[in-house]
Amino acid sequence: MPLPKLRRAALAAAGAAFFCGWALGERGELGYLQYVFLVTVPIATIVLAWFSRSRVALLLTGAAAFAGLVVGQMSWDRAFADCMRGGERVRIALNDYRRTHGHYPLHLADLTILDEPCRCTMRGTIMHYAKNDFGYRIWFTDHVRRYEATNMSGFVRR
Repeated sequence: MPLPKLRRAALAAAGAAFFCGWALGERGELGYLQYVFLVTVPIATIVLAWFSRSRVALLLTGAAAFAGLVVGQMSWDRAFADCMRGGERVRIALNDYRRTHGHYPLHLADLTILDEPCRCTMRGTIMHYAKNDFGYRIWFTDHVRRYEATNMSGFVRR
């Protein structure tokens, strides 16, 4: 039995809201704004549902956006914790790459690390890399802390 058009549209909107929330949740650099969304999405959903004719569809979409935001934030938290534990592996891999190839790679993805640290589910790595003529700089950050390392020094909180 096929779903009515309205139900299909509601499920599509809920799916899109989930993935948008997830993508937003993986933007940990937004900091406190993330927590504002955790409060405003449920409040806005309830208020809009109160005045809407299609309450179930709206509540489903709001709940999906909220769930996506929570999943995304959990992914971000895991990636940041992984950077704290395994960021030094990236420095070692960069220095090994230079010894082997005579230069630093253009991108972190060029490294042959089996389990790339600092990886969010949808977004990829949260570690940033900048190469110059003299070496490189790698860093990861959230709204409060920034950890940075270079080819000459290990990670330091800035």
